[in-house]
Amino acid sequence: MSNKTGRNGEAQRKYDKNKQETLEWLVNYGFDTDSHHFKLMGGYSYQYFVNDGLSAENKDFSSDLLGPDNLGSGTYNSSAIGRLGMGSYKNDSKLIAFFGRASYNFKDKYFATFSLRHEGSSKFGANHKWGSFPAVSAGWRLSEEEFMKDVTWVNELKLRGDYGETGNQDFASYQSLSTMGSWQLVYYNGTYIKEWGFDKNANPDLKWEKGKNWNVGVDFSLFDNMLSGSVNYYSRKQQDLLGNYNVSLPPNSSATTFLNVGTMRNRGVEIELTLNAVRTRNFDWTTSFIGSTSDNRFVSFSNQTHKGQKFYWLSSFPAYPGNPGPLQRIEEGERIGNFYTFEYAGVDDAGNWLIYSKDGDKIPVDQGTDDDKRVVGNGLPKFNMSWNNTLRYRNFDLTLYFRGNFGFQVYDSMNLYYGLQSAAPNTNVLSSAYDANKAVTTGKNVHNSYFVHDGDFVKLDVATLGYNWNINCRWVNSLRVYFTARNLFTVSRYKGLDMDAFAVNGMEPGVPGNKISYYPSTRQYLFGVQLNF
Repeated sequence: MSNKTGRNGEAQRKYDKNKQETLEWLVNYGFDTDSHHFKLMGGYSYQYFVNDGLSAENKDFSSDLLGPDNLGSGTYNSSAIGRLGMGSYKNDSKLIAFFGRASYNFKDKYFATFSLRHEGSSKFGANHKWGSFPAVSAGWRLSEEEFMKDVTWVNELKLRGDYGETGNQDFASYQSLSTMGSWQLVYYNGTYIKEWGFDKNANPDLKWEKGKNWNVGVDFSLFDNMLSGSVNYYSRKQQDLLGNYNVSLPPNSSATTFLNVGTMRNRGVEIELTLNAVRTRNFDWTTSFIGSTSDNRFVSFSNQTHKGQKFYWLSSFPAYPGNPGPLQRIEEGERIGNFYTFEYAGVDDAGNWLIYSKDGDKIPVDQGTDDDKRVVGNGLPKFNMSWNNTLRYRNFDLTLYFRGNFGFQVYDSMNLYYGLQSAAPNTNVLSSAYDANKAVTTGKNVHNSYFVHDGDFVKLDVATLGYNWNINCRWVNSLRVYFTARNLFTVSRYKGLDMDAFAVNGMEPGVPGNKISYYPSTRQYLFGVQLNF
């Protein structure tokens, strides 16, 4: 340790404690007649959360004999004013809910359900502790109607729809309160004291973030149950989004306030199909497909009381050896996941980047401004799918599970940092630095569309081959031997990182989670034996 940090040892002690107290109370009641079926449910929920922790550290020890069991023997914290070497925290929150549900079924043809949840959280402002979240759904089984009795190829057909509201209180405690925090040491009256001041603005109107969701769909089973599935259209609207927003100084004591501002919308279609393609004495094949589309838009950053910006940049990339800055931003009317940066226009004679200006001219990258940036891709897939196949031939069985994402791009940040000849000193660069990127001799890691690639892929995720023996003995009924392989192969035009390295949801999709480091994916093999007694 001393060779790397210049210190004679470092030691730390730390603990974190999370406690949750929960009380749930439920009452159920139901009654039936010949055609009518009713179910009622009511309940109460109480949850109390407490999180606290303590940490202490020190450096420069005369001996490592006791390790972290004698932190006070280190001299680092006592050698300079202001070195505390310790910290602690504690926070709590309370969540209470009253809820109920009523459901009705008439002749197994008509269905209706209504539920209501009235929920309160200590995290919200004094004016909006409680929120109400209703939900209603209805269904109609057409296949039970008289006019469908002669349609023999339809085994099951049901129309349904629902609407519901949900709330979000997943954020840190005390965001609605004006709190104080400790800052730097100041010299006062012959001694150093810790400076205290406001670090958060009060917001008594902080309230529940609400999601309003509705969907309509059809469930079906056809051709003697050979083909079954469902089709849904959904719409989800998140409003009163929670987040820190810029406010004026003064009258506020802090430059940001935790507010309910912003609206986001997502729409799409979900399809699920299962086909019993072959059913014979010696051979079976069942295939199932699940797919969904997504059209995401951030509608607004403003509400009736707060006027937000038109866009917000997301987190910056690490700055070494250059300073790439942020790549993505959230903008009103645009999809989440846009890569908003310079468009690559080649390299100059010195091997540095050229980009297109807002007027379409080729200019050196160091002359580019934010006005020259544009949308060059999006990391959020428009279509997701999975495809599972189960086959049986006599005593052999085979399962093949594929999945894929389509209609999106990925950003090769590994190539950005490690694929250029101008990488940080003493860095092991990729072979692409002197192969595919050999023309970029002086260009540093600056964001541009050169690193954007189509991300469409299909992957054989899991394959399992098994053999079954029927054993008629006293102790064992059957035995199955199987072999499973995972992450077998990926079909994609992008030949860089494994596609699972890139996020496909959240606020920064299409970028490796760590941005600058990557833990390689592996191909896994598993052999197993199953015994049924």
